[in-house]
Amino acid sequence: MAYKKKFNYLFVILLIVLLAACSSKDLPLSEGDQAPPDKEQISEAKAVTSEALDYLTALQNQNYSKAYEMVSSIYKDAGITEEEFVTELQDSELELSNYDIEVMYVRERTASETSVTNQSEPYFSASIQFKSKGETREEVQPTFESDVRWISDKIWLRKENGEWKYFANEEQDGVTWKPEVYAAALSYMEAIKDQDANRVFNLMSNFYPEYGETPDSINVGLELQDGYMVEYKIFRVTDNLELSKGYSQEILDSLVRVDIRYTKEGVEGSGGLLSSKVRSWYFHLENDEWKLLGLSKSKMNQVSHVCYLENTCDQYGSNNNSRAENESDNHTSQTPEEPPTTPEAEPLSKRDFEFMGISIGMPLNEVLTGLNMPYENTGEDDINVYWFGDISIYQSIGSEDYTLAFINDDLVTVRGISKGDSFEKVKELYGTNYSEELLYHQNKLITYESSELKCSIQFTITSEEEVSKISYSYTN
Repeated sequence: MAYKKKFNYLFVILLIVLLAACSSKDLPLSEGDQAPPDKEQISEAKAVTSEALDYLTALQNQNYSKAYEMVSSIYKDAGITEEEFVTELQDSELELSNYDIEVMYVRERTASETSVTNQSEPYFSASIQFKSKGETREEVQPTFESDVRWISDKIWLRKENGEWKYFANEEQDGVTWKPEVYAAALSYMEAIKDQDANRVFNLMSNFYPEYGETPDSINVGLELQDGYMVEYKIFRVTDNLELSKGYSQEILDSLVRVDIRYTKEGVEGSGGLLSSKVRSWYFHLENDEWKLLGLSKSKMNQVSHVCYLENTCDQYGSNNNSRAENESDNHTSQTPEEPPTTPEAEPLSKRDFEFMGISIGMPLNEVLTGLNMPYENTGEDDINVYWFGDISIYQSIGSEDYTLAFINDDLVTVRGISKGDSFEKVKELYGTNYSEELLYHQNKLITYESSELKCSIQFTITSEEEVSKISYSYTN
């Protein structure tokens, strides 16, 4: 009997050990934890896992109202309604019902960068496995790939009022470090999408009213004109500003760059096709609020922006309204002199059409190979549109002609012209031997052509005499 009691006692102890071991394996905190998580971490990890699974299950069951309630408040504060949320999901080609969903592991964010404007609040990421339910070759789904921002195989969750909410996906770099910047950029893009000039203007830096801008004067640089925003994705928030101006560290601490990819429809000259762009906008911290300041890297280096940030504009103008008028004079006194204006600029040569390792005039297949970058063909019907991110190439099917358009604002022509430069600078560097075509909104298309090379370069000039678009064309 004593032996039997001892055996039962050992059996109970062994059973307890096995149960404890199993429970510790149910929910790994991350893929490679060295130290075991404490009770609080395990509790939070369980809550995150449960919330992530509930959120994705609600989407899978098309219970969109429940899923919308599980999304971070920053989206709602930015103006994204439940109706818009549902529309985005219904427009997606992703069929979640074809997958079994499992949360593989969760991990708490660890420090990877330092900045005085970083937020230290906790975030968890959840890694999700979407396993095809199909058993036969015909039923098995392809490798999971989401086409909508609300679903991903790795998502960030943020704690709000004691509940974990969907915040973003892990492809969006830096958004958890600066959620206030992310929120400001979301609000700005939603205002652009709604074509609400007053909302856009209220989200912009105090720089603009000081320089005489109004909601009615906001131009195409803000993407309020020339088509309508269809979709966008904020994919990076960073302190890596890449500015040539040597701002003080105090100023740099209040600046952030936000990289955004977006698609518009109804763009002039697109032939009815969707037009995609990638842009980098600069946000500035003013009275504890992040405001849009710079529309491109070149803008951030202009005298008007420099003196605004350095609080030295009084040196350049007696009052705010006169600053913009005097900016060109200020530029002359504060920067090295540009080449003298001359209508006798050198004629176009083959060198003018060399770009990113290729030459305009090469057969298109050689151009696509020579750029050595990934691309996708987003064209429809009888037009190919090869989208590379920084540039797009347009070609009518069956034709050897093509046009290469700048998307990234920081790209520069061989002679030194980029978006935002003045028409005067274009004429200084390319001369006055050009053709001119009037466009919408008092814009004009300036074309410099080489009949010998069968190539041309086009600059779209705004009513404010600034370059808004640049493209190269080859016409055989």
